[in-house]
Amino acid sequence: MARPFDPATVPARRVLLQAQIIHGALCAGLFSFGVVAFFIGGSDSVDTQLPEETLRLLPLVAGGLTALTALPAMLLTGRFAARNLSDEHFDPGLRAQRYLFSRIICAAMIEGPGLFWGVISFLSGDPLHLAGLGFCLFALLSTLPRAAEWEDAGFDLDRSLTGERLDEV
Repeated sequence: MARPFDPATVPARRVLLQAQIIHGALCAGLFSFGVVAFFIGGSDSVDTQLPEETLRLLPLVAGGLTALTALPAMLLTGRFAARNLSDEHFDPGLRAQRYLFSRIICAAMIEGPGLFWGVISFLSGDPLHLAGLGFCLFALLSTLPRAAEWEDAGFDLDRSLTGERLDEV
């Protein structure tokens, strides 16, 4: 009986595709939230009742959050992915799972500040705050999982994670 995640039967391409689907969903969610914040933010139906000082402080908090989480995640995602895929101390299945988890964590670290920028734009009614969301969306798109990472780590995307040939179904 095969394990649920058996490296001998799981195509490497499937794990890459899973990472790309999750990443794409995060990008689509952030983009959709930005569109909603643009069209609904600042309308008469939104009554925030936040003090002016708070509305001035929120972009500074969002900028700090972006600098502390999104920028490092954007810059380090490729290094994390390469290290997790090429670490010979782990079996190929565990390397693939570590790759997937690191990709999800880094994408979430970028998405969080983007959502916060969207909330600020929504509350303040100022569409200029969507530039921060746009930056985070750009950062997410620039860290899309790529097949070249897998090939550089020695994986053949048309074979199983252990390099075995898969029978065509």
